[in-house]
Amino acid sequence: MKAPLRSHGFDKPSDLDDHLAELDEEAEAVAAEARAEKTAAKRMRAAKTIDPSLRAELDELRRQVDKIRRDVKRLEAAQHSRHRLAPPHHERDRENSRLMTVVRSVAVTSLASRIFASSPVMAALVAVVPFVLGLAVRRSEGA
Repeated sequence: MKAPLRSHGFDKPSDLDDHLAELDEEAEAVAAEARAEKTAAKRMRAAKTIDPSLRAELDELRRQVDKIRRDVKRLEAAQHSRHRLAPPHHERDRENSRLMTVVRSVAVTSLASRIFASSPVMAALVAVVPFVLGLAVRRSEGA
C-alpha cells in the first residue's frame, strides 16, 4: 500500500529538500548574473567618463602592480626552496637530539631508582636532574 501524498506534493521530505536546494541555486545564479551585468554596465559608464590619459596611467599602474606581485611570488618561492633544502638533515638531527634527551632521562631515572631504592627522596632528586638538563638543552637549541 502506497503512502498518501503529502500536502506539498512530494513523496519524501528529502525530495522537497532537493527541490528547494535546486531553487536556491537557480536564484543565486540569477542574482550573480544580475550583479555581473550591473558591474559591467558601471565599468562601461566609467570608461566613457574617464579621461584617456588617466586610463592609460591606471593601466600602467595595474601592470606594475601585477609585475610586483609576480616578483613577490617568485621571491617567496625562492625563499621557501632555500629553507626546504637544508631542513631535512637538520630536522633529523633535531629529532635525534630530542629523542636522545628522552632516552638519557629514562636511563638516568631507571638507574637512579635502582641505586636509591632505599631512599625515595634521593631517587626523586636524582630523577629531576635529567629533566632539568633536557629543558636547558631545549632552551639552548631555541636561542
